[in-house]
Amino acid sequence: MARMNKQQLLAGTDENPKDWKFIENNTLECTREDGTRIIRHFRTNILTFNPDGTIVFNTDGFRKMTTKVRMNNHQDMVDIWQDKRVWYVRAQKRVEFSNGTGFFMTRDPDAEVFVYADGMSYHPEHGFKGVGRKPDKRMLKALRKYSKDFAAALPVDMPSGGDCWYCAMTNAEGVTMGDQANDTSHLVSHVFEKPPYYVPSLLMHALTEAQRGYYIKACAFKGEHPGAYMESLLDSYRSQMAKDIYNYLYERLINKRFRASEKTTGFAVY
Repeated sequence: MARMNKQQLLAGTDENPKDWKFIENNTLECTREDGTRIIRHFRTNILTFNPDGTIVFNTDGFRKMTTKVRMNNHQDMVDIWQDKRVWYVRAQKRVEFSNGTGFFMTRDPDAEVFVYADGMSYHPEHGFKGVGRKPDKRMLKALRKYSKDFAAALPVDMPSGGDCWYCAMTNAEGVTMGDQANDTSHLVSHVFEKPPYYVPSLLMHALTEAQRGYYIKACAFKGEHPGAYMESLLDSYRSQMAKDIYNYLYERLINKRFRASEKTTGFAVY
């Protein structure tokens, strides 16, 4: 990822760049007059250290490996890791040096494990607050099957007004009616309907959200570019498209995050 300067990282805020300092690539630190310390990665305040000892964690929906690394690097009270797309957290334990000169924090395999959630907090005495819930296994299994079967059924018709309205209709920002209403019921019905409903508009939004290029999108729909080359391109991207569909549904059905604007990569969290 290209390096950004302070002005770019603080764009859209009233922050004075002089109050912030670089601590890693695209990562800034600032300490307020009241003692609050903030770690900002790209345009998200990922760690907020309050004067009372509470640490607040946030990704704004961008649960990327680098973000997780930054969170672990710049605090030692909480261990954060990922398993099968789900982020988990647990408190670290304090270990005293044998000579009594100090201590260090390390992983505690016996500590209670929680699911990470944006906005959650941790305090050494009071523990975690605002943690998430484990994904429903039945739903995960259904999403995997639906996504794989959807990709196998490609190409599909071009998106049209005959699609599910909550998937097809958007506002001026490109946000679907479903995301505007924070509605997942239509997605659940597509996944569990017999036979399943492979919505062309859902596929288009999933590919857009994954930032797929024109030719990758074109080969997924009928009548765009027929021919052996496009068939070969589609075959080579089926597994990736299945992942894109899965990720699109996972964000909404599991993480309860809905697109704030299709012109950005930002999510609104509910």
